Amino acid sequence: MRILIAIAAFAVTAGVLFVFNSGRLTTPPANSLALIHNTSSTPSATLPTPTQSVAGRGSSIPKPKQNPGGTETVISPTPSFDISVLSQVPLLFHLKQSANLEIKTLPQTQSAIKVTLPSGSTSGAAGLTTKSTDLTGYASWSWNISWNTKTGNGKIDLSCTKDLLKSSKSITFSII
Repeated sequence: MRILIAIAAFAVTAGVLFVFNSGRLTTPPANSLALIHNTSSTPSATLPTPTQSVAGRGSSIPKPKQNPGGTETVISPTPSFDISVLSQVPLLFHLKQSANLEIKTLPQTQSAIKVTLPSGSTSGAAGLTTKSTDLTGYASWSWNISWNTKTGNGKIDLSCTKDLLKSSKSITFSII
């Protein structure tokens, strides 16, 4: 009976020694009985942290990268800020007339605009340049809609940057 208990205890101990070491499954060394009596301060297994994905569980949380010093890199979303469109929505522009767009965001933000026309091409109209918002956060663009521009729906992409913060917004418009 004692032999059966000893064999069962050895089997459980040998099974526990299959530990994850740096994300890889390792097998117990040949002298696993010596490890049972070893009281090292180094833990033999580590549990996954909340930011690590558990293998085989389909976790959508990315696994942090290891730095050369062995510390983990914390993965966090990039902070952003709001871009408010002050122009009347829906945006309707007319052929042979001026188009205008006004936004409000953080003060002194670099704001780029890209206008994709209904034809799918990017507009090269004068006035569609990167601007810096004023001290209150306002910026506006004005450009001309040519007589030969295709009518239909297009898209305006706004991209604003302040220090290390970035934000973007897409707006649809119609040319009639």
